[in-house]
Amino acid sequence: MLKIWKQAWKNSEAGATSDPKNITSHTVQNHSTRENLSDVVAKNSAETVAEITTPTNGVVRPRDPDNLSLVNGDGLARPAKRRKMEAFAGAPISLGLLDLTQDAYRTPLDQQDILSRAQIDNVIAIVETAHVKHSLIRQMLARSVDAERRRAADDDFERRTILFVVDDNSAISRYATDLANLDGDFQVSAYTLAMHTAGTDRWSRVRNHDIVVVSANLLLDSLQERSINLLQSHLLIISDADRIPTVEAPHPMIRIIAEYYSMLDPSIRPPIFSLFTCTAGRKDRVNLSRHEALLDAVAYSIQGDDHPLPDGDTFNRPMEVVFLYDPHRVKIDETSLAQRLREADKGESIPPRLFKNSRRVLRELGRCAADLYWRTVVDQLDQHLQHIISNWTFDMPNVDTTSPRTNVAPKFGKLVEVLKACEPYAEEFRCVILVRRRAVANMIAELLRQIDDELEFIHPAVVTGETLAGDSDMQAEILGNFTAGLCNVLIVTKASEDLDVPKCSVVIRFNVLDSQLSYANSQALSAGRQSHLVHMAERGNNTHHRILSHVTTLDSKLQEWLNHMASNPCGAVPPGSLHESIDPYRSDDEDIGNSEESLKDPVTSALLFKKDAIGVIYRLAASLHKAEDFTPRPLFDIQTLRSESDGSPLFKCTVHLPESPSLPLAPVTGPPCPTVSEARRVACFQVCKEMADKGILDYHLFPQTPFPEAADSQSLISADNVNAEEAVKTESSAVASIATHCYPRKRPDFWANSLPVWHGRLYPTIATPGTLLDQHHAPMLILTRLPLPELSPLNVWSLHSTQVHFQRAAPIDIDEEQLNALRGYTIRICRLHTNKPFTCTAESMPYFFAPLAKTWEDSGAQREYFPSVAEHIPWDDVRLAAERHITPLLTPDKPVEQCLEENVPDAVIQDRMVEFTMRYYTVGIRPDLNPLTKADDSVRELPYGSFFDYCKARKHGFEGWLAHPDAPMVQVLPAPPLVNNLNPVIKPPTYPVARTPAKYLIPELCHKLTIPASSYRTTLLLPCVMRRIDDQLLIKELNAKLFQHSINERYLLPALFPPSADTEFDYERLEFLGDAYLKYLSSTYCFVTMPRKNEGALHYARQRFISNKALRTGSVRLGLPSYVQSKAFVAKLWTPSVAPEFEEPKPKTAAAAPAAAGTTTEKANGDTTAVGASATANAVTNEMSMAAPAGENGVKVETIMAPADKQADTPGTSIARKDAAAVGTSGAPSGKDAAATDSLGNGGPGKDMKMVVQTQPVNGGDQGASTSVEPPKTPATPKRSKKKRQKDEMDVQWLGDKVCADVVEAIIGAAYLSGGQEVALRAAKVLNVGVTEIEQWSDFGRRASFVHVPPSTARSVESFADMLRAVERIVGCKFEKPHLLLQALTHASIRGYEVLNYDRLEFLGDAILDFLVIRYVYERHHHLSSGGLTLLKVAMVSNHVLAAFCVSCGLWRYALHASPDYAIAIQAYVEQINIARDREERLAASEGRLPGQYWHEIEPPKILPDVVEAVLGALYVSDGFSEANIVNFFDNVFRPFYDRHIRLQTLSQHPKKTLFELMQAEGCHEHSIVREIEGYFVRADVVVHDVVLASASDPSTAAAVRRAALWALDALEGDPDFIARTCDCGSKPSKKKQKAMDMATAAGYGDDDDEMLAVESVLGLGGSPEDRMDEGR
Repeated sequence: MLKIWKQAWKNSEAGATSDPKNITSHTVQNHSTRENLSDVVAKNSAETVAEITTPTNGVVRPRDPDNLSLVNGDGLARPAKRRKMEAFAGAPISLGLLDLTQDAYRTPLDQQDILSRAQIDNVIAIVETAHVKHSLIRQMLARSVDAERRRAADDDFERRTILFVVDDNSAISRYATDLANLDGDFQVSAYTLAMHTAGTDRWSRVRNHDIVVVSANLLLDSLQERSINLLQSHLLIISDADRIPTVEAPHPMIRIIAEYYSMLDPSIRPPIFSLFTCTAGRKDRVNLSRHEALLDAVAYSIQGDDHPLPDGDTFNRPMEVVFLYDPHRVKIDETSLAQRLREADKGESIPPRLFKNSRRVLRELGRCAADLYWRTVVDQLDQHLQHIISNWTFDMPNVDTTSPRTNVAPKFGKLVEVLKACEPYAEEFRCVILVRRRAVANMIAELLRQIDDELEFIHPAVVTGETLAGDSDMQAEILGNFTAGLCNVLIVTKASEDLDVPKCSVVIRFNVLDSQLSYANSQALSAGRQSHLVHMAERGNNTHHRILSHVTTLDSKLQEWLNHMASNPCGAVPPGSLHESIDPYRSDDEDIGNSEESLKDPVTSALLFKKDAIGVIYRLAASLHKAEDFTPRPLFDIQTLRSESDGSPLFKCTVHLPESPSLPLAPVTGPPCPTVSEARRVACFQVCKEMADKGILDYHLFPQTPFPEAADSQSLISADNVNAEEAVKTESSAVASIATHCYPRKRPDFWANSLPVWHGRLYPTIATPGTLLDQHHAPMLILTRLPLPELSPLNVWSLHSTQVHFQRAAPIDIDEEQLNALRGYTIRICRLHTNKPFTCTAESMPYFFAPLAKTWEDSGAQREYFPSVAEHIPWDDVRLAAERHITPLLTPDKPVEQCLEENVPDAVIQDRMVEFTMRYYTVGIRPDLNPLTKADDSVRELPYGSFFDYCKARKHGFEGWLAHPDAPMVQVLPAPPLVNNLNPVIKPPTYPVARTPAKYLIPELCHKLTIPASSYRTTLLLPCVMRRIDDQLLIKELNAKLFQHSINERYLLPALFPPSADTEFDYERLEFLGDAYLKYLSSTYCFVTMPRKNEGALHYARQRFISNKALRTGSVRLGLPSYVQSKAFVAKLWTPSVAPEFEEPKPKTAAAAPAAAGTTTEKANGDTTAVGASATANAVTNEMSMAAPAGENGVKVETIMAPADKQADTPGTSIARKDAAAVGTSGAPSGKDAAATDSLGNGGPGKDMKMVVQTQPVNGGDQGASTSVEPPKTPATPKRSKKKRQKDEMDVQWLGDKVCADVVEAIIGAAYLSGGQEVALRAAKVLNVGVTEIEQWSDFGRRASFVHVPPSTARSVESFADMLRAVERIVGCKFEKPHLLLQALTHASIRGYEVLNYDRLEFLGDAILDFLVIRYVYERHHHLSSGGLTLLKVAMVSNHVLAAFCVSCGLWRYALHASPDYAIAIQAYVEQINIARDREERLAASEGRLPGQYWHEIEPPKILPDVVEAVLGALYVSDGFSEANIVNFFDNVFRPFYDRHIRLQTLSQHPKKTLFELMQAEGCHEHSIVREIEGYFVRADVVVHDVVLASASDPSTAAAVRRAALWALDALEGDPDFIARTCDCGSKPSKKKQKAMDMATAAGYGDDDDEMLAVESVLGLGGSPEDRMDEGR
C-alpha cells in the first residue's frame, strides 16, 4: 500500500541497508548546515518514517525491489498517490517544512519574470492559489511547445515532448483533460496505468505528442525499463513539488532526479519547472532550501497572488506520515503485580475485565503502564487488595526503547518521539491521539503525565464514549480547556473521534482502524497543510499493511467527499465506493454496565448504540447513492438554538438521506444538544430507531465485531454460546467413533430474539408460491414479532418445481383479539397437516400465519416496494378457522343447488366430522350422478350397486337414509399429506388397494374445511417454507458473525448442506472448488514461507493445512459444526413454536373402554382408520388441555384437570368446544360418531381424568428432575418409534470429521465465487487455516524475496535467450524473471553449484494447474456433480495428458537434463504419440466427430508433465504471484487442447464405461443398459429409474450399446438436472427397513410408525443403536 512505507517494511524484514548512492544521503548532505534541523536524521531512516500514498485502480508489477508499489485488495501491486508528509527523527524531530527562524523567503516576482527565469534555470514557483498555478502552466506550455516546434523544423530533428509529472495516478486523466481544454495549440496525451500494464511499448504512441501527462512512479518505472529517456523530453514540469518529501524517503521524483536526471550533462538535460502550492498564512515561513538543492532549482514567490485558496481545495489537506514501530515481544501474560493480586484474591472479587484490560495495556504500552493501570482502578477493589497496591513500588517509565531496562512498549516509545518533534509548535500546538480502547487511552495520559520532565509542554486529557454520555459539564470543561490551551493533547476513543474542537496541529492514529469515515474524521480534525496526520503501524504486520492500503485508497469521488468532510460540519453523502468496516471498534470496558439505549438486530444479535449510529448512517447513505456523477451534498443540516434557561447554544441536527424507493423515510430531526457532534449522534440514532420501527433497518447495517476479535479473544460461536473448553468437552463426550462426533444443532437467533418482543405490532412477509401441478396457491402472510430480513426465493417440489417469493410489507398494529385469532389460525394449520393434537400459547409462538383476501391479488399493491396489507386480511375467515375446522357443506336454510354452487368451488371437504381424517379437493359438481347412481369409474364403490349402497355397507354410523337422495355428487381428488417438498425427488403419495380414496362424495355427508383449497395448498408448503427461512436466517447470522457479510448468501447456503440433507443442493460442488483453492493457497504459502524445503518436505508441510483433521479442528474451534444442516427435513415434526410443544394426551380411561363403547373400526377391507373412543376423544377434546406451567428450575410439573363442566375455557379448550359446536350445526350427529362426541362433552370417559405430564426441562433445566406426584408407568426400556427418535434428536446431529472438513472447503469455495482469491483468503484465515503470515495475496510477492536475484548459472546456459523467446511464444506472455524459466526447465539430473532444478516449481505448478482446471470444469458444467467433475479433472491433469500436451505445444524441446536415457525415452515417446494423434484425427474425421484422447496406451517419461507444471509455476512466481499471465496461458493454450480432446464422451475408450463411472459418481445405483432384439436390429436402451434416457439401434449389439451410451452422455450434458430430478437413491431406506416396510404394507398395516415397530420387533429388524446412529448421520 504505502509505497515508501512498503519499502521500509521490506527493508525491515530483509535487514537491508540503504544504498550509498541513494538520494537519502544526498539529501542529508545538502541540509546538514541547517542548525535547527541538524541531526534530524540521526536515529530514524525510511524504516521508521514513510510517506503515505493513495493507490489507484491500476496494476503495476514492481520490476525493481526498491520500486515497490501499493497493494490493493485484489492482491495486485498498485502504484500510489503521494500526499505530502514529512518527518524527521532524532532529538528533536521536526514534523514540517515550517522554519520558525525565518520570517520571509525571498522577494516575490511577477509571472513574466518567473517564466523568463525558467528559460535559464530550474525554477520552483511558489503559488498560493490554483488560479495562478493554472495561469503559469498555460503560459509555460505555450512558450515551450512553440519553441520546440521551431527547433525541430529548423534542425530537422525528432520532436521532443514535455513530461508533465503529476503525483497521483488518479490525477493523470484529470490533468490531461484540463490541459487539453486550455486555450493553446498543442496535443496532450496521457500515459496511464492501463497503458503501462499492457505489456507492450506504449510510450511510442504518446511521446510524439507535445505534452505527455504521467505520474512520478510510472515515469520512474518506465525509465528503469528503458522505455523512455529523459533526453526525449525538452521540459519537465512537476505539478506538485510541495508533495515531494526531502528526507530519507525514496519518493519516485527524488529517485528520478538522483538516478537519472543528475547523471545527464547539464548542457543537454531538460529544464525543470516546478510548482509549489502554499497557503498565504504559511507562505512567509516556508523553507524551500532543501527543495532547491534537490531539484537544483531556485524558488520564487508570485506577486499579485490575491485569490484565496478555498477551504475544500485538494491542496489543503494535512501532511501524512506513517511511523513504524517494532513489535512488542511480550514474554509474560501478566505483570508481577497482576499475579500478586490474582493470588491474593481468594474470593475472585476482581472483575475479569480488569485482568483483561491489564493484559491489553501490557501489550500496547508495556509493563510500566500495566502496573500503573491497577493504581487507576484501585477504587474498584477490596480493601486488602487496595493495601497491596498502595504498598507496591511502581517504576517510572523508561521511554528509551534501546535500553535493556526499558519498561514501555516500542509503540509508546515511538509516540513519545512524535510528540517530542512537535515542541516547535509551542503554544499553537494542539494534538488529538485516536485510540481504540478506553483503558489504553487512560494509561497513555497517565504515562505522559509521568514523563512530564521530557515533555513539559504536553498537557493531556482523555475523552471517551463514557465522557460524552456522562457529565456534560465535565465534557464542556475538557473541550474548553483544549480550546484555551490549558490542555493541548486530547486522547480520544473511536466513539469520540468526531469532536467539535479547534483544528489540530497533529492528529495521531494510535491504532489502525479499517474505516474511511474515521480517516475522514481525522482529516477534519487537522488544520490542513499546516498540520500532520500520523499513522502508527507495526513493522511487518500484514494486517496493518492491508488495512492502511484499503483506508487510504481514494478514487476521485472519495477524494471530493473527503474534502467536503474536512471542511463542513454538515458532512457529505459518500459515494458508493466508501470502504467502511462493520467493526464498531468498541472499547469493551466502555460497554460494561452501559445503560445507554440500544437497538438489537434479531438476525445476528448485534447491538447498535448511539455512538455507532453515525457510521451506520454513512454506510446506508453510501449504499443508496447510485448516481454515476458524484456531487457531494450535505448529509446533515445543523441548526443553532439558544437555551431558554441560560442562553447557551444548542444544536439540532436533521438527517437528509438520499431519496430511494427502498427507503420510505422522511428527513429526521433530533432533539437539541449542547454540541454539534452530540446532535449528529442523537439524530442518526433517531433515524435508526424509526427505520427499525418500520422494519426497514437492514441487518447488514448493524456493527459486528470481527471473529475472532483479537489474539486474546477465545470466544466461540456455538449453538449455546459455550466457550472453547466446554465445546470440546461436549463434543468429545459423545464420540461414536474415531471419526464421528455428536454436535448440537444451531437454531436461528432470530426467533429467540423476537419471541420476548410484543408491542402490539406484527411485521408481515408475503409468501407467494407459483403454480404447482397446475393448481393455484394463494399468497399467505407470515407475521413475525420483529421484521424478517430480505429473503431469497426458494424452490419447492412436487414432481415439478416452483418458486416461493417473499415480499416484506408495512407493519400491522394488532389488538389482543386479533392476536388470539391469528394464534388459533396458526394452530389450526399445524393440527390439520401434522394430524396431531398440538396447542401452545401465543407467548411461545414467534410467528403467525394469516391468509390474504382475493382483493389483494386484484389491487396491484403487490407491485409496491413496501405495500400495506392490513386491509387485505380477511379477519372473519381467520376467526372462523380459529374457532372450528369444518362447517356443513349443506345447510337447512338454503336449497341444495345453491349450497353446492357457493361451497364447492375452491373447497376442501371431508366425509367425516372428526378433525384428523382424509380430506379432498373439490373438482366439480356432477349433476349426472347422485347417491343412487352406479359407480362405474370409482374403484372404491365399484363392487356396490350405488354410492348409497356403499355407505350403508361401509360407513359406520350411517342410519341408512338421506334427506336429499337426488342431490348431485361432488367429484374430488385426495388432498396430499404433508411431505418434504424441499426434496426434488419427492413422489406423489400412493395408496394400497384396500385404502383407495374416494372419487365422488355424497354432499349431504360432507363438511367443508374452513380454509379454502388455494390457501390449504399453500399451507401444505409452509413447514418447508419455514424450514428454508430458518436456513436463510442461519446463513445470514453466520455470514455476519464470521465473515462480515463478505460471502454471497446464494453460495454460502449450499455450503452447509451435506448430501444427507436430501435437498436440491448440497456442498459437493463447492467443496470440489474449495478443496482446489485450499491446495493452491497452501502450496503457495509453503513455497513462499519455506524457501529451503524440497518438494517432499513441501508436500508434508502442506498436509498440516489441508488435512481433514486440521480443517475439522479449526471448524470445531469456531463452533461451525452446529451450523451444518445434515438431516433431512421431517415435515411432520414441524410446529409453529420455539418452546417444547404440548400434545394433549389420550385419557387413560378411554384406552380401557371396550371397543363397542364408541368404536368406529373398519372391516378387513374397510376404508376408514380406527376411530374409537380414545381416537375420537383425541380428535375432539384433545384441545381441552393447556401447556403445563414451568415449576422451579424450569421443570414442567403435573397438571390436574378438573371435570370438563367445571373447567374455564383456555385457549385450547375454546377451539375444541367451538369445533364441537360446529359439528352440531348440521343437525344432531348420528350413530357412533354422536356417541363418541357426547361421551366427551357430557361426562363420558374423559370426565374426572387426571393428566400426568411427562417432566421435561425447560430453558436448560435439569433433565433428571421431576416434580410429578404420580409419574406415568412406562416399560423399563420403551421402544421408540422412528418419529419419536427423530423428534428427540432434533437438537443434535452426528457428523463425521470429513463432513466438517468438507464444509470448511465448501465455505472457502463459496467465498471464492463471491469475491475471488482475496475473499477466499480471508475466509480461510477465519476458518483457522494456518496461513498466519499472509494477510492478502500480494503479501506472497513481498515475502518471496528469494526469487529476485537470479543465480549465476542463468548466464551460463548457451542460447538461453533464444530458448526464452521460444518458450515465451508458446506461453504467450513474458517472463519478468527469466532465471525462473531456466529453473523450470532444468531436471534434477543436472547437478552443480547454484544449479536449481524444477522440483519446487513443479510442486507449485501442480497446485496451480489443479485449481485452474477445476475452476474451468466448474464454470463449464454448471450442474454436474462433484463426481462427474472429478472424472473430468482427473482426465485433464494426469501425467498422460500433460505429456501429450507438452509434445503438442512444443515445450518438450526445451527440457534440460543430463541423462541419455531420458533423451531416448523422450524421443521415442514423441514419435509414438504423434502417430497415435494422427490415427485418432483420421478416425474422428471419418466418424464426423472431434478427436478424443489418444494418449492412454502410451506411457510417458515423467519429465514431460513435470516440465509443464514447472513452467506454469515459474510464470506465476515471475509475475509476483499474480494470476494474470497464468490465466492467459491456460485460456490460450490449455483450454483449446482440452476442448478438442477431453469431454464427457471421451473420458475412456468406451462410452459405456464412462457412463457407468459417471452414474456411480452421481450416486445413482438404479441404472442399466437393456438390450432387445427387434428383427435384424438390436435396440439398446439406457434406463435410469425406469426412465429411458437414450436409445440406439444397430445390427451389432456392441455398436448399439456404444451408441446408446454415447447418446446418454450427450443427453446428460444437455439436461444436467436429469439425475437430480429422477434419482432418489440417496434418500432411500436401508434394505432391512425397506423389507419391514414392504411386509407391513402387505399385512395391511400402512405407514404408522407404532405399527411399523410392531412388525420390526416380530421380524427382528428393530435395529441396533449403531443402526439408529447411522440413520441420524
